[in-house]
Amino acid sequence: MRVLVTGASGFIGRTVTTLLQTRSINVIGASSRSDPKSDLFYIDYQNLNAVEWAISEIAPTHIIHLAGTNLKRIQKSEWKISADSDFRMNSNLFIAASRSKNLPQVIYLGSCEEYGVLKSPFAEHDSCRPVTAYGDSKHKSTNLLMEIANQVGMNSIVLRPSVVYGIGQQNGMLISNLVENLLTQTTFKVLNPKQIRDFIHVDDVARAILMALESDIPYEEPILNIASGMSISVEEVVQKVINVLGVNLSKYVIFEPEEDGQNNAEYYSVENKLAFKSLGWKPNVNFEVGLAQYIEWSSKEMTRFSQS
Repeated sequence: MRVLVTGASGFIGRTVTTLLQTRSINVIGASSRSDPKSDLFYIDYQNLNAVEWAISEIAPTHIIHLAGTNLKRIQKSEWKISADSDFRMNSNLFIAASRSKNLPQVIYLGSCEEYGVLKSPFAEHDSCRPVTAYGDSKHKSTNLLMEIANQVGMNSIVLRPSVVYGIGQQNGMLISNLVENLLTQTTFKVLNPKQIRDFIHVDDVARAILMALESDIPYEEPILNIASGMSISVEEVVQKVINVLGVNLSKYVIFEPEEDGQNNAEYYSVENKLAFKSLGWKPNVNFEVGLAQYIEWSSKEMTRFSQS
């Protein structure tokens, strides 16, 4: 087994790479950033010829495709441009893999944001109606991979995680931003605290990827939700974080009502039974436990940086 992991330097990528290495799996991490000091294989994903050359050089038996833009960390005006760039990257990678002399097994990390505003709980066989640039890009990429895989007989699977959190996550997401603001006693604004989301720990996502990787039979279900199966409101998340911190910091949180007419795709629950049926996977990390671990890690990181 020779595994190419794209996005290996990212939040999920680092967790996945570490897990695979503990299993003595030969991992080749790739990055879209050229750095002579890095051990990661540089790939210009926007250039199809470059991607084909990289896959020819690496000759992976498996590809775990995690690379992409964290749209939460860039200006909203750039989301559409970035999402289009991500789709070109995905397209080039899938095409290059399909042209490889020995077809690799492809595991692509999609997103529950592909479902859009469907009636929840979201299930894998639902027809998606994404309403965000990110969800649309992910869904187009999912469809393209399925089409290419069927044409050339390439064993492929799409894992759709819900909202991922855990140790190693930097700012740009709800939990990471909330924890940082409360630790620094900085005002944090929450738009519509009644939003309902499903949070899944990064360790559970990594384990699902490993189980898909080690499956040596064609995937009967090519799309699987990777979610906790339990929904929680943003308001509840805020209170749980405050409870873990052990100090009443509620005065730093400002709840703002949602603007009229805003199309919000974050009121959802997710069905996760198919992942257990197909891979034997189910979530292991309790939300409160995972939250406490993340807060402890984040606190230590902030202390370390302040002392450096």
